[in-house]
Amino acid sequence: SALEYAQSGEARKLMEAISKCDPRNLSSYLNEEDSGGFSALHHAAAFDEVNNVVVLLSCPDFNFNKRNHRGASALHAASCSGSMRVIRKLLASEHSQEIIDAQNEWGETALHLAAGAQQTGSVQTLLEAGADPKIKDRWGRCPFRVCVENGGHSATLSALTEAGISIDTDDI
Repeated sequence: SALEYAQSGEARKLMEAISKCDPRNLSSYLNEEDSGGFSALHHAAAFDEVNNVVVLLSCPDFNFNKRNHRGASALHAASCSGSMRVIRKLLASEHSQEIIDAQNEWGETALHLAAGAQQTGSVQTLLEAGADPKIKDRWGRCPFRVCVENGGHSATLSALTEAGISIDTDDI
């Protein structure tokens, strides 16, 4: 299935499977979900399989904005995994503004997840692309506070503070 090929790193096999798929079933095949609601794009994003992401994004029946059962996009998956190549590819797409500040069911953006996972590169790339560091999650936390609460890795905190972001007194 597309789910299996997406995280395998074998873009050629993914393309072959897609080309053999009955056109009437292509959308279902491409947008199939696992039990957690994760699509092939989520899997490719989490494993930094950028070639598979390119294949999927090139399919006309593909749902770029597919969310899992908790509202997470592929950018959420890539950001907390530190999948830099995929993050750059997603942010370079024509749909980037639709996903950069998208929130999951807890109000977390990709920047919240990257900061919480201490993924410095993800944080820097998201900020450079225009992610809003002031968005608060369901618990009223901005990404900086999430970073601090999750151990505050010095490089990640530095990336946030270099971008002029810190914890606000009203965040405490």
